[in-house]
Amino acid sequence: MNRPSRFPTLCQTISITPLAIRYILPDGSFSTPVKATFYPPENDQVSTRPVIVSEGPNKKRSAVLLVPNGPGSTLDSIPRSVNLIRSRTMTSLQVKEIESVKLSDFTGREVKLILEMNPHERARRWYAKVSREDSSSRGPRYDGPANIFQMNELFQALFKKQVKGFTNDASTDPSEYGLNRPIRKISINLKDNKQANFLVGEKLQPQYFARRASKGRPLEISEEAYKAGIQGKQNPELQIVARPGNNLTTRATGLELLGLDRPKVITLNDVTLHLGKVSTQHFFANRLDEEGKHTPHVVEIGAETIGEMPLEAYQWRGERLWNINRFEINGLSIKKKGQPTLNLSYNFYASEWSATRSNKDVTALLNTNKAEKLIKKLTDIEVKKWIGPVVEDAASRLVEPDLKIAVLVEEIDDDGKPVGTVQRELEISKIIEGQTNRLLFGKTDTNPSYFLIDVETVQRLSAELLEE
Repeated sequence: MNRPSRFPTLCQTISITPLAIRYILPDGSFSTPVKATFYPPENDQVSTRPVIVSEGPNKKRSAVLLVPNGPGSTLDSIPRSVNLIRSRTMTSLQVKEIESVKLSDFTGREVKLILEMNPHERARRWYAKVSREDSSSRGPRYDGPANIFQMNELFQALFKKQVKGFTNDASTDPSEYGLNRPIRKISINLKDNKQANFLVGEKLQPQYFARRASKGRPLEISEEAYKAGIQGKQNPELQIVARPGNNLTTRATGLELLGLDRPKVITLNDVTLHLGKVSTQHFFANRLDEEGKHTPHVVEIGAETIGEMPLEAYQWRGERLWNINRFEINGLSIKKKGQPTLNLSYNFYASEWSATRSNKDVTALLNTNKAEKLIKKLTDIEVKKWIGPVVEDAASRLVEPDLKIAVLVEEIDDDGKPVGTVQRELEISKIIEGQTNRLLFGKTDTNPSYFLIDVETVQRLSAELLEE
């Protein structure tokens, strides 16, 4: 009995699909191509198709495989574009490879982020040193633990977040993407003693929009479609815009941001369309080669990514609000909006409390358990984000704070001797009155920067201490 051949005979008309893969080796060279040739199935009834895998023309070794055939098969899952198999992150690196990061710009601002041993935690943690390249004599503007929340944002931007697109793989002019005057220079030291360098540039580029003249939904269109409309020509994108299904149920807002407040008016198939054109800021990234020269590969990144790699000192300040120990606290003054002030005296060593409100002794009403928890939380407050010394909304909201806590702290000299009592103040207010706030504004009297603090922490700081 003759068994049917697994491969088409030479007299048959066949359609084969070749696929070759090369790997980038550690020294930067390419490996020998590995080639897979997909042959058509023997007939329509079989569920597999043959594949021959070989390592190149000079290699005799090859493998014959049978892979599933049909929808969702191996062949269907093979990407048809190189962009589908490229890393879509800005750096194509992983956090575990990183030893240090340096951020800078053309003005001389610089942030150095280094993994160092923390003697208290007995583990490595990130430290930040923020300075200017032209002012070394004045020393760094911040030198200490890096804010863990800001570190997370940076690492998401560099190693996790997907780029908006692969803009150019054959770029020859850095100025076309603003890379000749970069707004960020990124230098990453890797654990294998290698370095990866990147530039980020910004450039104004046109964007085009269209909508039905009545209540149309604004849609972004290509430059080609915009020019076709201006010239009175047909275009598939404009035909989509002209469909009645693109109508809005409410009045469109923000048309001035899309160039549609003073549009070009055209008629397409008896439908009046408005066309708009605006110039918007775009941001591009480019990895440099080992000689520090531009490479031809340029990617576009989102505008929000720039905010995730800041250069201001306050944004890198550690997340701990202040350095106060429980045994240093002698008392508290707590003022909530609309309520009288509650004054507490505290002796850490004797664990003794006293409380007054409106000049009346209310010690008997004090829940010392809650008061102890409040003290513990006050010494361990974490800032979610430092937002700088000039924030009009925060300044306005904190004129009459929702919560103000004054902490009486006994200062200790280097020899461990008390030298006097000082008052430290913390003020907190909602960002939006009358609504649920996930984050709130905060300010202390010892730091010029405002900050954001999470609502859970504020709820613990606002706990009712008196039981009436």
